[in-house]
Amino acid sequence: FDRSISTNLSNLIIRFKTISYTADNDQLRKFTLLHLLCKGSNVQVKETILCCSIIGCSNRDILLIELEELQSPDTVEILIPHSKMLISGDIIGLLQTAESQDAVTSIFLDSLMNIMKGYDRGMVYRFGADDSGEVIYENIRESSRQNVQSSYLNMRFPAGDIPLIARQLYIKNGVRFIIDVNGSDSKLLSTINTPLDLTMSCLRSSAPVHLSYLRNMGVVASMSIAIVVNSKLWGLYVFHSYSRPVRPSVEQRIMFEMLGAISSMRIDSFERDVDSKRKISLSKTMLTSPSYKSLIEFLRVNTTEICSILDIHAIILYDASVGKMVFGDESIALTDEGYRNIFNLCHDKSLVAISNFKQYLNGDGAGLIFYKQNVSSIAIIRKSVIADVVWGGVPDKVVDENNRLQPRNSFEAFYEKARVECKPWTEVDKQLAEQFFERCIDQIHLETLDNFRISLDQSNSESMKAIESAEELYEFFAHMS
Repeated sequence: FDRSISTNLSNLIIRFKTISYTADNDQLRKFTLLHLLCKGSNVQVKETILCCSIIGCSNRDILLIELEELQSPDTVEILIPHSKMLISGDIIGLLQTAESQDAVTSIFLDSLMNIMKGYDRGMVYRFGADDSGEVIYENIRESSRQNVQSSYLNMRFPAGDIPLIARQLYIKNGVRFIIDVNGSDSKLLSTINTPLDLTMSCLRSSAPVHLSYLRNMGVVASMSIAIVVNSKLWGLYVFHSYSRPVRPSVEQRIMFEMLGAISSMRIDSFERDVDSKRKISLSKTMLTSPSYKSLIEFLRVNTTEICSILDIHAIILYDASVGKMVFGDESIALTDEGYRNIFNLCHDKSLVAISNFKQYLNGDGAGLIFYKQNVSSIAIIRKSVIADVVWGGVPDKVVDENNRLQPRNSFEAFYEKARVECKPWTEVDKQLAEQFFERCIDQIHLETLDNFRISLDQSNSESMKAIESAEELYEFFAHMS
């Protein structure tokens, strides 16, 4: 082979190391092309173009090198250089015109289905608060209907289908693909025996249990692209082929990862917009509180609006002057035992948020945020969510005789009636609750001061009247004497 390849590779590694590479910067990657000349059996020279990826890992002073044979360019790429960049521009333009999260995800998925003709089904997989996933959008290629007999749209899948370690991996390495679930793995060539960190490797093999999972679904090839919002895995774009192996090229994977990041930013912007509107609405509502005679009157008039903004169903006010007052759904109020427990648990001028506090709440009450300051305290209550759920197969874990997790054999719809879930409190929920609590407590303190001032004025007035009466009596008795 051409000995210059080793020289080119060495130069590439040197350039890679100069880009501020350290053991802490283990997500750095660099791509280039290498030309390999091989002599054939008839003493003919054959040129092979390899795409070379040099990847950082957490192992100090160790780099991973991945080589893939470059796929033959199609006619479009010959006629129009950098056509993939033009395609990327089209998709970015569509993503920018999207007016909702659903529009962003459907545009992205449909666009990639148009590019990757080998995949029969595309899905948008959204993670829930309990890490289970739901297919919120699905695109089945019309020509593949005979290979795709079922639909996973609106089906839920248990959290164990994508374990925590896999979800964490997606946050760092946003594109995962399997060319053929029945294919054989390539060996990892290394001159050392140290276990290697393959987090950023694109060609790493998949876990056997995951391959079995896909085979049980009838999948031949798959690709997944991460949707990362606020540094958390929001969801996945998932693509399945049921008829043939599919090999996305290096260029395509780089393009998909870039576009996936852009779609994630668009989704994040919509979520931030919703959060901002909630905060502004609460501020506007709370600013009207001084115009009411009391906090109690304010809460009575604005209960519905406040509950809508905070996404709650009841407000409970505890104060020495008024006792306990419930605004909203009284059937989910905090029990006396629950109040004592949470009051002792909560520190002064702080809040406690518990998503599942059902044992101390009446009725369908589920979540609670509690705040106290001195002798005053406020609680907001959220109901449990009761709904029918359609699972992609029986959601119970399947283990073998050695207690090892096994993929389920069937993914047919499994119906769970009246499932009860507790919606967790988000960071924005807590921020809004704290804003609401502090404004209410301030209002209580102002009313207390006003009442004290009024009481003091009345006391002073009564004292002055008493003094005047005493003076009149003194003058009367003085004249008598």
